[in-house]
Amino acid sequence: MVKKTIEQLCSHTHIKLISDPNVAKRYILKPTCKSYHIINEDLTMIQLGKRKIQMNKPIFAGMVILDIAKRLYMTCIIIMF
Repeated sequence: MVKKTIEQLCSHTHIKLISDPNVAKRYILKPTCKSYHIINEDLTMIQLGKRKIQMNKPIFAGMVILDIAKRLYMTCIIIMF
């Protein structure tokens, strides 16, 4: 649950494996193209960023959980001593 709430949606990418050189050129010219790698003369791997990012996950939840855990830990130490 914690890792899904603090997940970084901006770093997600799409990978395309394309065998047609004309289609590969079209994808490389897109502004979302981050990088490309020619595997052999028939196959090209293209890394594309997302065109639209929907920020629908609460990023602050991880920090809140950490603060609550610290507070519980400190109260246990104070009660013990």
